Amino acid sequence: MDELGSFYKSEQVLNSAQKKKLKKKQKQYEEQLELDQHIDSKIKLGEEEFDLIQNKLVQLGFKIHDIQPDGNCLFKSIEHQLKFYKESGLDIKCYSYKQLRQLSVDYLRDHKNEFKHFVANSSDDTQSDADELFDSYCSKMEKDGEWGSEIELQALSKLLMCKITVYNSATSIEYGNEGPFDINISFHRHQYVLGPHYNSIVPL
Repeated sequence: MDELGSFYKSEQVLNSAQKKKLKKKQKQYEEQLELDQHIDSKIKLGEEEFDLIQNKLVQLGFKIHDIQPDGNCLFKSIEHQLKFYKESGLDIKCYSYKQLRQLSVDYLRDHKNEFKHFVANSSDDTQSDADELFDSYCSKMEKDGEWGSEIELQALSKLLMCKITVYNSATSIEYGNEGPFDINISFHRHQYVLGPHYNSIVPL
């Protein structure tokens, strides 16, 4: 019994390496727990935000059409809107999300002086700094999966010659002027953990 008791007693004593390993595992566990709690909180916030937007849209006779969250959501939501109008009988030209991305970048480059101040870091940037930042931004935006923003919305509203209305949980923002059709999309800051997201909006 003495030998057996001694064996169990020795097993309970951790050397410095074991203590360090245990401490590391404990830290990893706590970090994962904190991350899980953050994700759970984010998911709950996203669900609440979605419901707020959906309820607002229902009162206007609309509903949300989910778009795949892959970084192309802004362009895919507008692609869906164009297809929806086309299938509804409106004589408009449809573009794929890849074409919309490239068209918006081409438009930005063609109207550099109009848009480059949106990209510049501050009013203290020199002309060359602003040009370099803008060129870098356009090159980045050509890549698949890069999130679109207000700059692309402005460009697309002018390209498509229509008004783009973006609904969020608090208000709605309009880009461009009235045209033969209006594009309606929703902006969700918290729907997905990875970042902001756009969905398409269709009639009930």
